[in-house]
Amino acid sequence: MTSITIDGPAGAGKTTVAKALSEKLGYIYFNTGAVYRSIAYCYLVNPFDLTKTIKLKKFLSQINLKIINKNNVQFIWLDNIDITQKLSTPEMDYWSSKISQYKEVREFAVSLQRNFAYHQNIVIEGRDIGSNVLPNAKFKFYLTASVDVRAKRRRKQYLEQGGEYALISYEKILQDIIERDKTDTERAISPLIVPKGAIIINSDRLTILEVVNNMFNICKGG
Repeated sequence: MTSITIDGPAGAGKTTVAKALSEKLGYIYFNTGAVYRSIAYCYLVNPFDLTKTIKLKKFLSQINLKIINKNNVQFIWLDNIDITQKLSTPEMDYWSSKISQYKEVREFAVSLQRNFAYHQNIVIEGRDIGSNVLPNAKFKFYLTASVDVRAKRRRKQYLEQGGEYALISYEKILQDIIERDKTDTERAISPLIVPKGAIIINSDRLTILEVVNNMFNICKGG
């Protein structure tokens, strides 16, 4: 079985690239960020003091998440209810970043991620995949782009989604990304880094297709 990891900062295009690459290779796609978003979703239903370790452990032990990949589309089920569409919001962006800083949360999430990734060919993306979750992956990539480019791409995405997302300004998105970068790179546990042996790809001047083809050729030895 072959694992391909794609790490990188918020808004770098990891999800789009990972989906396209998995389809091109005929592999399973896995967005690990959805696991942290799911935990954040559960937390927001009944918030509590996250510094209370015993309560946090009990909270995590009661979470019943199931990851389903159907036609290369990832779904997250919580207590037999599909919550996938509720996870891609700015609020989940914020809280998944906050909650992922806790050791117990990361241990819980990493266990789920590894169990799903093993025994199948997979393209898996996140922020600590090649460095922590699957450090022995056959191919590792670090996808990045300038803060300005990432903010513009996220703004375009929100405009396409419409509704309340279309009202979020470029300035707000830019500030959110800067803060997320700071949180991700400075957290004490499994910070965002370039994994050992990873190939760095800056997508500032590349199209999605160019990035995907670049990765595909590397994986195929082209």
